[in-house]
Amino acid sequence: MINRRIREKNQLYRNRRGVLTSLILFLAFFLIIGVNSSMGLSDSRNLGISVELREWLILEVSTSSEYLKSEGTSSCSVAGTLNVEDNPVNIRALVCVPKNQVVQLHVQALGDLLGQGGKTIPISNVAWQSKGTGFSNGILGKGTPQVMASWIGPGIYNGSINYFFLDDSNTKGSYSQRIIYSLIMP
Repeated sequence: MINRRIREKNQLYRNRRGVLTSLILFLAFFLIIGVNSSMGLSDSRNLGISVELREWLILEVSTSSEYLKSEGTSSCSVAGTLNVEDNPVNIRALVCVPKNQVVQLHVQALGDLLGQGGKTIPISNVAWQSKGTGFSNGILGKGTPQVMASWIGPGIYNGSINYFFLDDSNTKGSYSQRIIYSLIMP
């Protein structure tokens, strides 16, 4: 009988200890939740994600006879062949830059147009007319790049260029020259 009472007391003690442990864990749990809620830690609206986007540029230039593509982080360039009869020249610039960053497309001919038999036409006799947002019309020159287009901020910019002779009285035959298109962040 005594053994039975001792066992019952031990069982009661264990039950009380279990209830007390459960109560402490219960209070601790709600205390932690309460502290986190007051600090905003459990509020999913305070969850922040940081993403670092790096600047990049892609330039594509295509005509009926060639396709050129280049990629870079602050600039990219392609070198192709200028043939005034190979129109239009389609240009696509894919730009990932900050919203206030200026991006320009420059064009530079490497010399005068060269024809068969050593004939030349001054590159300053070649102009372009453009279509597309940010594109401008212009005249080619030797030695210095000209701004062909200018944009601000990220985007996909498409345009087309048609080259033509300002004075076509002496342009019989086929003439060509190397030309460089450069996409830059000045």
